[in-house]
Amino acid sequence: MKFTLIELENIFAYHGKAHVDLTLPEGDKNVLLIWGRNGMGKTSFLNAVKLLFTGIEDKRVRQVGFPPKTLSPQQYVMGDASDWYGIINRRAVKRSSADSQPVTARIMAMWEISDRKFKAERSWTSDDGATFREQLFIIDGEERLAGAEAEERLETILPKDYVGFFFFDGEEVKSLSETVDRSAIDFDRLLRISFISELANELEAVAKERQRKNLSEKILSDIANTEGSLARANRNKQAAEQSLADIEESLSIDVPELRRLQARRENLRSGASENQRVDLETRKRALEDELDEAQAVVADEVPLFAPPLANFHLLQETLRALEERLSAVGAPEAIMIRRIGEALPAWLEELAAEEITHQARARLAAALTQKIESLANNQVPGGLFSGLELARAERLRRMLIRLIESGPDRQAIHLARLNEVSRLRLDLSQVTDALLRVEVGSQANLEEFRNVTKAIADLENSIAEANQKKGLQQARLQEAVQELATSRTRLDSLEASQAQASKNSQEARYIRRISRALNDLREAMRTETRQQIETRINQRLTELIYEHPLIASVQLDDTYTMHFIDGSGDRIGRSSLSSGLRQLAATALLWAMKDVAGHDVPVIIDTPLGRIDRENQLNLLTNYYPKISHQVIILPTNSELEGAKLARLRPFIAREYTIRNDRGDMGAIEPGGLVGDETW
Repeated sequence: MKFTLIELENIFAYHGKAHVDLTLPEGDKNVLLIWGRNGMGKTSFLNAVKLLFTGIEDKRVRQVGFPPKTLSPQQYVMGDASDWYGIINRRAVKRSSADSQPVTARIMAMWEISDRKFKAERSWTSDDGATFREQLFIIDGEERLAGAEAEERLETILPKDYVGFFFFDGEEVKSLSETVDRSAIDFDRLLRISFISELANELEAVAKERQRKNLSEKILSDIANTEGSLARANRNKQAAEQSLADIEESLSIDVPELRRLQARRENLRSGASENQRVDLETRKRALEDELDEAQAVVADEVPLFAPPLANFHLLQETLRALEERLSAVGAPEAIMIRRIGEALPAWLEELAAEEITHQARARLAAALTQKIESLANNQVPGGLFSGLELARAERLRRMLIRLIESGPDRQAIHLARLNEVSRLRLDLSQVTDALLRVEVGSQANLEEFRNVTKAIADLENSIAEANQKKGLQQARLQEAVQELATSRTRLDSLEASQAQASKNSQEARYIRRISRALNDLREAMRTETRQQIETRINQRLTELIYEHPLIASVQLDDTYTMHFIDGSGDRIGRSSLSSGLRQLAATALLWAMKDVAGHDVPVIIDTPLGRIDRENQLNLLTNYYPKISHQVIILPTNSELEGAKLARLRPFIAREYTIRNDRGDMGAIEPGGLVGDETW
């Protein structure tokens, strides 16, 4: 695979169109230089080419900043309104918004593989400055594919998992020598042995399907539930592990910073009189105790009485309404009227003449009762307390009278308590300031001492909170691990309980034997391949490192993590190695992987020399870049390749370009180099 053209438009730091002719002349010249000062667009070029092959679906692609945070696709393309501007060039977005026109960011590349020619383009278009749509097409010879078919074809040409091995930042690559942030399967794919694992997994799935074919519905339901528990436990485990990693990362930053601030505070102390300091601290503790006690009293009593004491007018209006209710006819009067109405017929029979008939006495009693009720009803007032019973109204009246009579005294007491709290706070502030002045001495250092002390308190709280969260996540992780073990045991038991002696079960066992054999083959191939890589790493490291006595050899473990061995056969701690040496070791790993894998892919490197010393830089320029690939695209600064270093690489340079970018978001690419062979 050889790139022949790369074109960028309105993507990252590039405004408008920028293209680079990458065709190589006949001969041994395989290096192309794209120069750029810091911040001009070298990283934008690298990331744009990577996005052509990866897209933005994988959340690892959308990680930005340090510590890294994962953006949503919307945030990654359009920006997150903070420190990430997005894929689409911000100047192009502003212009399109002003013109009410859509804006498109795109990356296009053309390449050749043997006699076949390819062209691929991925773009992101926004019609409203807030949302976007992504498009991809690829032309393979005469065939044009788009969408999912284009993604599949691109994956066969350069799988997403390979991209980071061939297009990378020289300074960031040193992380491969520290911890492996990719799973081993990525390495397996690069080394072309992952197909065995995939085939074994497919066979295992077929075996499981055959074995379960004759299982009862009850067992199948239990298996489904158990598998759900297994998946949930696995998600919880991964979430807890991620949270613990984030907490450890935070603590690794906060704890050293706390030590630094504590040391700075000690340096600011003046070494004042111990007796004076002890007296002030004693006074400060006494004031803090008094203030706590005074605040407790205020908290207990003031909230209860504050609303009525602040609204005397409402208390008086309430009392007036109660007085009206108590002066009107109430419940006892109504009871008396009812009793009179019940007794009137008997009274009339006893007192009236015999000539009055029974019916007449009844009519007379009813009429008298109605008159009495009418008289009573006319005396009942309306208002807030019209339905309140007389006894309750009387109790409320007595309480209001006491509250109104004692109000001024209570107000004075509460005001005195609040004033006492204010006084104690002022005294405490003055004693604290005096203690600070005694500890610091110099007025010039006082403000810094205060700031450092506050920062220490904030960090201590943050660390305490982080440790608390750490404990919770560790417990969560332990629960998830326990649930995983329980669910797996349960699943094995359920599947075994319905084991069939049928043809399906026999086939399942046979398929599983094949799957196990494939897994054994994969492990044997991985072991052999790792040994080949380990041999190549040691060869390449010898070529890359210039006269370094510390590292005698490098070993790879099962996860492709590098371990450095000294002349005595002992492991060397990674922290004992310089950043430049770790970068060289990771470079040797990438070179060895490419040697063993045999992929014919160009290499793109940003910041190629990083923190490597001059002797090893010259060694890289002679023994690495001209040999790593048939096409090497290097994105250097003018200080990385100047003078003798540029002269060392000059025989292999086919073309040179320079990135121009006066404002940070107006990148353009022009033919020609940035520096000459003379010392810059």
